[in-house]
Amino acid sequence: MDPAALAEIRQKSHRASLVTGAGAAIIIGALAFAVFTVRQATVEVDRLNAQKAHVSDEITNLEAAKKRLLAENKALTAVGAETLGIAQQRSVTASQVVQGLKADKLAQTVASGQGRAPVTVTFYAKNFEKDLNQKVVFPKLSNLGYAVQVVPGRGYISRVGTNAVWFGRDVPLAQVKQVALTLIAAGVSLKTIRQFSDPGRKTSIIEVGADAAFVNAPQLSAEAVAAAESFGR
Repeated sequence: MDPAALAEIRQKSHRASLVTGAGAAIIIGALAFAVFTVRQATVEVDRLNAQKAHVSDEITNLEAAKKRLLAENKALTAVGAETLGIAQQRSVTASQVVQGLKADKLAQTVASGQGRAPVTVTFYAKNFEKDLNQKVVFPKLSNLGYAVQVVPGRGYISRVGTNAVWFGRDVPLAQVKQVALTLIAAGVSLKTIRQFSDPGRKTSIIEVGADAAFVNAPQLSAEAVAAAESFGR
């Protein structure tokens, strides 16, 4: 073979080997980077899976705590409703019990430190269990110093829920408030509190009943009753 041709072949072979070597280095570098990236991705996936499991455990624990708190809330609501004398305990809410407890606290303090008069609280006979638990409310009023009596009611008014309080001119304002707040605490939706326009012999009596004229009137709040300076006729 011609020496010049042989030299050219050797030169091309050398260049090819250089190119092949450089390509292999690039490929090796790329593979190494890919392996590193896969490892990093695997570590991140493992971390996220662990985090996911932790969050899942936290969610499970929170759901269990929520169920436990709801059960406790239900039990406390039932106890509160029974203590206050609220009727229809199955439908009572925790919010109603909280408001009832506030009214009951006001009822215990509104007449403290003031002179008391002998007062009789009269209820017109009806199905009280729809409006209040008389087995709780009547003894509570008795313990506050009131005589409690039930008298025959008017038939047509029995369809109206208990919503009204009337009182005689000799009943101290604080005691009117105390009886009204005790009723509100028991879940009674009071709409009106009025003094008898013609009391006759009812000067020292508080009457609890229903007034059809006030069925659509707004309910009196415990705070409004406690703060009232007087009640109309």
